Amino acid sequence: MTASLWPRWESNVSIEVLDEQGQSVCTTEPIADRFCRYYTTLYKAQPTVDDDSTEDYLARIAIKCLTNEQRERLMAPLEPGEIRAVLKDMPAGQAPIMDGLTVAFYKTYQDILIHYLRRWPQMA
Repeated sequence: MTASLWPRWESNVSIEVLDEQGQSVCTTEPIADRFCRYYTTLYKAQPTVDDDSTEDYLARIAIKCLTNEQRERLMAPLEPGEIRAVLKDMPAGQAPIMDGLTVAFYKTYQDILIHYLRRWPQMA
């Protein structure tokens, strides 16, 4: 069904962009040329913010800092129950960390892996 609708849908599509003068451009090559010029100009542009204005801005904003208690809690080893709860709720088909191993692997071998996973934040 979808395949039979595709040619009809495709023939009704009209792509249109405006050039620098505000004129409508609706054929492939001029549209591609317009995008090329736009992004070339964009990436050649020099930043308009200098270091002094950045420092002034950072000095004015209030950046919240962690308390010692919050810092200690974040750096504390993960509890086995926390790890089990996260693994239980994690959907299948994802890799929980960058090693590429699946959630099913971690769920199957969690009793063996929990010791290593508890230390993971300190190793990072």
